[in-house]
Amino acid sequence: MSSSLKSKLALGYRYLAKKIWRPAPTHLSIEVTKRCNAKCSFCDYWKEEVPEVEIDYIRLLKLVKPLVISLTGGEPLMKKNLKEIVANFRKNDPTVYIFMITNGALLTYQKALELYQAGLNQISISLDYIGEKHDQHRGIPGLYHKIISLLPELTEIGFDLIAFNTVIMDDNLDDIPKIIELAQKNKIQVSFSSYSDMKNNNQNLWIKPENRTRMLDLIEFIKKTKKDNKNLIKSSNYYLDNIPDYFIGKDILGCPAGLFWILVTPDGKIKRCAEMEAVCEADDYNLKTFKKTDCIRCWYSCRGEAQCPINFDRLKDLV
Repeated sequence: MSSSLKSKLALGYRYLAKKIWRPAPTHLSIEVTKRCNAKCSFCDYWKEEVPEVEIDYIRLLKLVKPLVISLTGGEPLMKKNLKEIVANFRKNDPTVYIFMITNGALLTYQKALELYQAGLNQISISLDYIGEKHDQHRGIPGLYHKIISLLPELTEIGFDLIAFNTVIMDDNLDDIPKIIELAQKNKIQVSFSSYSDMKNNNQNLWIKPENRTRMLDLIEFIKKTKKDNKNLIKSSNYYLDNIPDYFIGKDILGCPAGLFWILVTPDGKIKRCAEMEAVCEADDYNLKTFKKTDCIRCWYSCRGEAQCPINFDRLKDLV
């Protein structure tokens, strides 16, 4: 039995144990910094000055016993001791799945190798457009070329998964098939999310009524591509099927923020998710801190995939 399969089986057992015996978040999301070298139009993080304090991540690790830890920002690669944070998590939990979401501008082969050796399982690179359009959207000249030039080296390191994180929005519907093609060429995956204006109230990227038919056609294209190409589209059919309803304003109930996952801010606070207010200090968090939420404002993948029923099709995706 391969080590990768053993790890998946161990995580599967832990998931069932949480569901049956010990209800607790399965996902610990950590903003290691709010600092960012990008100037994205849909996010104001790069304008914020948030202090970074020393946080007892291991207390949270032992309390929550998450299946997954995501390292985000801002731009996580701006955190100087990121490698040490990863290594400390891995030392204290050999099984937990650790991944990082990055814009890719500061990523190099050497940095990726060091993070892999420290215990990082997955790198997800944000990519929403093809060519200079992506550079302009992120405010980083040459970013697109940097990403695609680095991919062949990254895939040789040995990560469990390398993926593009792509947000579906009004002005990139024509770019997404090309992003999928790029992922297929480089033997990596694509994970989709849906645009929300919660970060800075920018409604310009919300899918307009005149583009809804194109959006529906795109969703069908993604689902067909997923069916025809194993290990290319990471998103579940459940998540994809609910995207049209979200963009026409239909309420999608059942957000598990705070119950399925919690977020730790760089200044040591706990939130349900990145878009909500902090409720307590990290040292004060316990498994009874959060009750159910009634928020319906986003259809981010973190929310939608958390709500995805565990059925045969989803198990095939995960295994």
